Amino acid sequence: MKNTKQKVSKKTVKQKARRNGELEKSLPIAKIRELYKDEWLAVHLTKVDRYNNPIAGFVVAHSRSDEELMRQAEEYHSQNPKAKIYTFLAGNYIPDGVAVVLNISQ
Repeated sequence: MKNTKQKVSKKTVKQKARRNGELEKSLPIAKIRELYKDEWLAVHLTKVDRYNNPIAGFVVAHSRSDEELMRQAEEYHSQNPKAKIYTFLAGNYIPDGVAVVLNISQ
């Protein structure tokens, strides 16, 4: 079976982000969530709180596809191994109209 994955270079990821003005700015995570609603994001963290919770960073990749996002995030991290990368969905994890019930028993 052929490997159909395309390799994304560091340059490609950075060019794409730079075109969108993302690499130049460290933004609060809340603002990033607003800007990229319902997309998967990879953020290079620039600030965390004392409990290591993400506070701010800059977007290095975003996609509607979680698989595409992870591929881009892994590529970025391989080129920037010391970077703390935070990946998340900037939207609802639970679709509207779906109820979640937690059952805690012993």
